[in-house]
Formats: sequence, C-alpha cells, structure tokens
Amino acid sequence: MPVRIRFKRLVSLSGRHGEPRSYGDRIHHLVLGDATDFGGAIQLMPVDDVRLAPVRRISFIVFGALCRERGKAYEPLRTRRSSLSPDAIRPGSLCSGVALKQRRALRDMATKTIEANSSGTRALRCAARHFARRASRALASPGLSDSAVHDARKDLKRARTALRLLRPALGEPVYRRENALLRDVAHALNAARDAKVLTQTLQSLRRCHRALRRDADVAELLCALQADQAGLRRGLREHPAQLARTRVALEQLCDRVPRWRVGTHGWSVLGPASKRIYRSGRRGLPTARPRPAERALHEWRKQVKYLRYALEMLAPMRARKVARLARQAEQLTDCLGEAHDLAMLAHKARVFAKGNRAGLRPLFTIIEQQRDRLGREALSSGEQLYRAKPGDWQRQLGRYWIRWRRTS
Repeated sequence: MPVRIRFKRLVSLSGRHGEPRSYGDRIHHLVLGDATDFGGAIQLMPVDDVRLAPVRRISFIVFGALCRERGKAYEPLRTRRSSLSPDAIRPGSLCSGVALKQRRALRDMATKTIEANSSGTRALRCAARHFARRASRALASPGLSDSAVHDARKDLKRARTALRLLRPALGEPVYRRENALLRDVAHALNAARDAKVLTQTLQSLRRCHRALRRDADVAELLCALQADQAGLRRGLREHPAQLARTRVALEQLCDRVPRWRVGTHGWSVLGPASKRIYRSGRRGLPTARPRPAERALHEWRKQVKYLRYALEMLAPMRARKVARLARQAEQLTDCLGEAHDLAMLAHKARVFAKGNRAGLRPLFTIIEQQRDRLGREALSSGEQLYRAKPGDWQRQLGRYWIRWRRTS
C-alpha cells in the first residue's frame, strides 16, 4: 500500500554543491507542512518502487517509517490534522532525524511566534527568552557536538531577530546592550562552526569531482582541515571555562527578559521594526555585477536571515503568504551560505598552498565556478524577494495583521 502524505516543499533533489542523492535521500529530506500552496500532495511508494505522483485531496497527514532496506513497505501512522501534536510523532517515523525536527518544531511553535490571545510585543519577548535559554541548554550538552553548536548559533540568531522586532519598544540602550551580548556569544562559537563547514565543503566537492578525489594535495588539505576541527573540539572539551561564562551570560539575560518594558503593543511596534529589517536587507542587495564582493554577500546574508526568522515569527497572521516569503528568504540564505563556505575554503586553501607549496589549481577552478553560479542565483532570488518598496511591504503585512486580529 502506498503512503500518501501532505507536503510543504521538497528540498532540492540534488545534494550540496551539486552532489546527487539517491531516491531514499530525496524522501529523507521531505519537509512536512501545508499542501495548499501547491494544491496537492505527493504519494510515496515502497522503497523498491519509489514514485512521486500528484494527488488532490487527502483527509489525513500520514507519518510513515521510511525503511532504507529494499522490499520493506512503510508503516503509516495516521493523525487527523486538527489533533496533530508532538506526541503523535514517534521517534523513528519518517526517518528519525526528520521526525525529531518535526516534533521539536510543533512543540516550540507556540513560544516562537506571535499568538492571537497575546500582544505581539509580549509574545516576542517570550520568544527571545525561549531561544536564549535553548541556546544555553544546547551549550551545556555533554561533549558539545557539532550539531549542538549549530543549534545554539541558530537559536542565538532567532533571539536577536526577536530583539530587533522589539527594538522600538525596548529603546536603544537596552537593545544595544542585549544585542551585543548575544552577538559576542555567537562569535565565540564561530571557530568551531567554520572548522566543521570547511571540512564538509571540501568532502562534498571531492565526492562530486573525480579529479579532486585523485589529487594528493587536496587529500592533504582535507587531513589538515580535519586536524584543525579535531583540535577545536578538543579545546572546547578541555577548557570549559569559556563555555561556562557564555552560559552564565545567557542565563542572566534570560533572567532580565521578563523585566523588559515592551508594553502590550501590536503592529504599531512590529510594523516599523519589520520594515527596518526588510529595508536593511534591501539596501544590502549587492549592486556590483557580475561578481559581488564576498564581504558584501556575507553581510547581505545576515540581513536576509533576520528577515527569514522575523517572517517565521509573524507567520500566524497569514500563514500561507508569510510562510511563502519565509521560504524564499530561507532558500536565498542557503544559496548565500554555500557561496560563503566556498569563499572560506578558497582562503584556507590559499594559505595552505602557500605554506606547503601545494598545487591546488583544480580546486580553485571548481570553487570559482561554483561561486559564480551561486552568486548569480542569489542575486536573481534577492531581486524577487526584495522587489517591493519597504513602505509597501509594511502596509501589506499590516493588512494581514489587522485581518488576523479581527478574525482570531
């Protein structure tokens, strides 16, 4: 029996930096959500006959256990849409990694978005505290894995986004103090993140290009990057004092959050704040063609991320339309992120080649080709995302807000 499942989007059918994925990997990266944006859903067949077929109306959201072994069918777990809850998703269903992400997303939804029964400023104050506390807990995890560091950095970015949305209500002194604290905490984790990304990026390029797999200098560079990554991990484990200070600073911020005087405001605060976030990203859109400066792209990516997280927090007021904008921003940040990772790898490779007299010309050629492609895609997507003027964009979201508050 095939398993039918509603979907929001299917993540790229090709892997990072063009690496192909198997059918199983394609399904593994399926993200669940509302199917109305696409007017349908997909139908998943057993592993030995995988097909994606459009269907019309489905009354259930089905979470199935995706078995990687050939010949095994899926085990459906049917749950009515109105009663969907985190407890309805069992670990191990729909590939355990994706299922856990879905469960966490559902569990945290009420604390990271605006709510109909609460003022916008108070809901965002709760969101800022929630993300700061979750980042602190991630940094307290034993062993401090790469995924824990990654999750902590994302939560810190979300906390800073909530802070930006509250900026008109908080006032500049409070905003600057708390934003500087969150920024400094995130900067302390940059080295660990960069080491992991450099290794993963080079490994991905080697999988896609046979010439790099046969290049002894590239293999030597990979060993050096892996050694750097291991050294940073070891340093974090052997010297926990810095992380302890970071966690203390985050906990102190969480204790201060309930005392933030944000009032009980709605769009009168969130409107100008969201307009400011949008305008910063629009101004950051690089104008240099055909290849913008790497620093300009990196700074632009930061602003696009703030817009993405702000839209996710504001999504309940017009779920489909705002979520579509958030997905566009997410795709743009992913594209810019890959370009930035390649730029960091190119810089690291140049330093390595100079110190070791290594010939890495094939690697540099591939990196430049990939960066050119990603840069063109990012600029095209950015022009679509930021085509509206900031004032028009704010007024459109304001109409969504008024309609949502009247009907909820």
